[in-house]
Amino acid sequence: MRIALALAAAALAACSQVPKAEVDPDSGRVDVDVERPGQAEMWTASLTGVAGSGVTGTAGARVTDDMTHGTVSITGAQTGAAHPWHIHEGRCGDSGPIVGPATAYPVLRVGGNGRASAEAHLPNVELNEAKSYYVNVHASPANLGVIVSCGALDD
Repeated sequence: MRIALALAAAALAACSQVPKAEVDPDSGRVDVDVERPGQAEMWTASLTGVAGSGVTGTAGARVTDDMTHGTVSITGAQTGAAHPWHIHEGRCGDSGPIVGPATAYPVLRVGGNGRASAEAHLPNVELNEAKSYYVNVHASPANLGVIVSCGALDD
């Protein structure tokens, strides 16, 4: 009886998986994922300092059915600094468009230990596996043209 229940549970779990295939139109790369309904898709990035800034960190994005939640944590920043950050389409250095509204990203406020973290909630935004994304950290609200840290988001 227990074996039959275990087999039934395994069969049900297998039926609840939904295969998803996407083709990158530029490279022709085919990406097939098996998604389980109700589970979030995760993207991660390691942030590297740009132009000797020393600002490093991590970033991530969790994609649910109706929203993307972006997170960022930095270290090595100047105490008291304010650093805007965004998820962009493309690759570091591309100046790609911001994903979602720019106002959804709270400014990073650096504490006495040189660290800061923030989370953005992007309703009705879903990252597309056939595209590239990156997270960048700007020098300040008044100096958005200078990037102090950047990293590619990988799924």
